[in-house]
Amino acid sequence: DHRSVGAGTAAQLARLPHRPRLIGLGEPMHGEDEFGRIRNAVFAALVDQTGVTTIALETSAWHGRLVDAYVSGEDGGEDEVMAAGFTHGLGESLANRMLVRWLREQNRYRPRSARLRFAGFDAPTEMAGAPSPRPALRVLHDFLRSHTDTPPWDAVDRLLGPDEPWEEPAAARQPARSIGADARVRDLRAITDDLRWTLAVAVPHLRRETDPDAVDDALLAGRTAAGLLAYHAAMAQDGQHRWEHLSAVRDALMADNLVALAGRGP
Repeated sequence: DHRSVGAGTAAQLARLPHRPRLIGLGEPMHGEDEFGRIRNAVFAALVDQTGVTTIALETSAWHGRLVDAYVSGEDGGEDEVMAAGFTHGLGESLANRMLVRWLREQNRYRPRSARLRFAGFDAPTEMAGAPSPRPALRVLHDFLRSHTDTPPWDAVDRLLGPDEPWEEPAAARQPARSIGADARVRDLRAITDDLRWTLAVAVPHLRRETDPDAVDDALLAGRTAAGLLAYHAAMAQDGQHRWEHLSAVRDALMADNLVALAGRGP
C-alpha cells in the first residue's frame, strides 16, 4: 500500500524536533521499479504534509536540468525528456516516468514560487569514462560574460579542442589513453577555478539583480566542469588505488550537489 507507506513516513518526519535539511531514501538494488513507486508515494506525502518541494535522483545533475525545465512547464516531449534528461539508464524506469508526469501535472496548478522541482545529484560520468567539460564550461562562461568582465571564449575553446580525446573509451581502464595528463587540462582547471571564483564573488548582487535559477544553473555548471576536469585528471593516474580515487571524486561532486540543493529550499 504505497499511499499508506508514504503517509506514515511523512508523519514520522513531521514529528521530528528539528526539520532535516535532507531526507535520503535508499534502495536495496537498482532497476527494480517497486522501490521507485514507493519513493514517489513518500515524496507526494512529504509535499502534502511537510512542504518539501524538491526531489533529487541519483542521475546526472547536469542532464537533470532538462527534466526540471520540463516539469516546470517548458514545452517538449515526454519521451525526449526521459531519454535526454536521465543518465545511467534511469530514463527507462516507469516509476521515474510516473514521477516526471506527476510533477508536471502538479505544477500546472502551483504558482512559480511554490513549484515542485526535479534535480539530479550525480556526476555526468559512467564507469566507462567521462564526457568533455565543454557544455558546462560554456554555460558558466556565457553567464559570466553577460554579467562580469570575463575574457572571450576563444582561449577556452582552443584548450578544449575536439571532443573525441575527452570521450576516449579506453581511458577508463588505460591511464595512458586519458587526456587528463595533458598540459591543456591543467590550464583548463586553472581557468575554471578563476571563473568559479569570479562567480562566487558576484553571487550576492547577482541573486538580487538576475533570475536566481540562472545563478544556480551557473553554479552547477562550475561544479560540473571542475568535477569533470578532476575526474579526467584522476583517470590519467596509474596506481593501486586508482578506482577508489575516481569513486571519491564522483562522491565529492555528488555531495557538493546535494549541499547546493539543500540550501535552495526544502
